[in-house]
Amino acid sequence: MHSPYSGPLIDEWGSAESSILLSLCSNITRLVINDDGVFNLSKYSPSQWGSSKYLMHLKYLEIKVGDVKPWICPIISSLLGAYPTLDVLVFNGDFSGRWHPDSKLDLDTLRPVLENLTEIRLLGFTLCRGPYETPGLTELILAARNLKTFKSIVDTSTDWMVLNQWDYEPQYPAYFIGMLKAARGSLQHLALNLDRTLVNPRFDSMYISPEEMCEFVKLQTLEIHHFCYYKHQLGRLVLKESWDRATYLADFLPTTVKKLTIFWKPAKYVYQCLDCILYLGRRAVAGDFPRLESVHIDAPIIPNKMFGDWDHETEANNRKGKIELKILELEGQACRFKEAFGGSGVVTSFRIWNAVDNVSAYLE
Repeated sequence: MHSPYSGPLIDEWGSAESSILLSLCSNITRLVINDDGVFNLSKYSPSQWGSSKYLMHLKYLEIKVGDVKPWICPIISSLLGAYPTLDVLVFNGDFSGRWHPDSKLDLDTLRPVLENLTEIRLLGFTLCRGPYETPGLTELILAARNLKTFKSIVDTSTDWMVLNQWDYEPQYPAYFIGMLKAARGSLQHLALNLDRTLVNPRFDSMYISPEEMCEFVKLQTLEIHHFCYYKHQLGRLVLKESWDRATYLADFLPTTVKKLTIFWKPAKYVYQCLDCILYLGRRAVAGDFPRLESVHIDAPIIPNKMFGDWDHETEANNRKGKIELKILELEGQACRFKEAFGGSGVVTSFRIWNAVDNVSAYLE
């Protein structure tokens, strides 16, 4: 049974009302809990959260909290420990979530539960570097050895001005790959839709090596930013003779992948990334990627990021004209993209959208 209920199910676990409610929902498979309102997590002891004998069929648990602080961890540990059949674990931070550095779970107790998980999603949770590093969350993911799906989505295109005021830096994409190495023999679906505006592409640690990607021998679906494989953003002076290479994507992509999504981040050399995609198309036509079924490009237009935030030249009318020119440029890229895969049997799609009003145009 699927329950749309979006909060902890009970107020007083020992009450008759709670027992009746839970007994009526004894086959519930999905549960979402919050940290505010009537069902505030802080109102209950860890043993109360993990003591239900009714939710033995729970498969999906979503913990919807802004920040994971130390007091929440015993509750999370009790919840996970009580439901050994859990398949999907979701942390939903509503785009601004953080896992505090001193927040840790009882991994020795939870390891069997974590090894049974098939999917982990981090929605709106930022993994940080430096003094804000999050070993608790890292250890949790490392312990999930049999994952089939991992998603980390922190897309703040419309709120980048707010997030740029934060005093911490997000982890590089390569860090996520390191966390998932224990699941390299089982992972089938990987989505790293990281923040388009905070990530600095001018470091080698941004990139994931082809050797690392090839370790995921069962990977079928890949959603990733272009800067995870594409080095042209380092500039010609840095790359030297490697500047003219168009093989970065084809070298990077495991031949097991069936569905590929590429997120384009507005940046100086972003549209030169097209050469690598066109080359992949030629390789697909040649039959070098026989399992590849679809390639999708997601290209946002973020005016404040592309044209400058306080530049007087980007007043309303002028900015509108620049956006229209950018759309025309992207439409031209989309046509070349489609032509490159012609005859390969690969389905292509190209989404152009404005991050301010979320208006989209799909070119297929």
